[in-house]
Amino acid sequence: WRLLSVTRLLLAQSKLLAQANEIIRQQKREADSASLAKGQFLANMSHEIRTPMNGIVGMTNLLLETSLTDAQREHLSMVKTSADWLLTVIDDVLDFSKIEAGKLEFDPLPFALRPMLDEWLKPLEFRARGKQLRMTWQVAPEIPQGIVADPVRIRQVLVNLVGNAIKFTERGCVEVSVTGGRQLGDRLELIFAV
Repeated sequence: WRLLSVTRLLLAQSKLLAQANEIIRQQKREADSASLAKGQFLANMSHEIRTPMNGIVGMTNLLLETSLTDAQREHLSMVKTSADWLLTVIDDVLDFSKIEAGKLEFDPLPFALRPMLDEWLKPLEFRARGKQLRMTWQVAPEIPQGIVADPVRIRQVLVNLVGNAIKFTERGCVEVSVTGGRQLGDRLELIFAV
């Protein structure tokens, strides 16, 4: 009788385990299907937003080739930078899908850090002024003019941090600094502080 009870118990547990495994497989199929749908939606939205944004960038470039006052040229350059950023934001959204899929890759490129930093932070400075905040940024003199890194990823993180600093700072100043950290051979660690 005890042997029969143990056998029944084992069969019942085995059946429950099989049912649990089937539920898990079904939920995985549903999650994979939802993930695929999300990826397709993001790709479609990217295309739909990209088309008018490319028109804005193109028209802005045409306007920049005309006779403008210095103030008009500066404002129009800010429009172009913002439009370019919007296109980059679209790419950032798609990057989140790549991160989830474990397929995000870094793209190291040679670039000049100081002018790039000016380009990234100038539009944020206007936002800071709108809140009566001062905004400053500086790169330590020991940092070489040209570096090899992934400027897209640096911009993503830095703009996010500075945007949050502006958002949550009530008065005073938002400061950004880039200094050098550890050096290993020809590699230099850069420390960005906001």
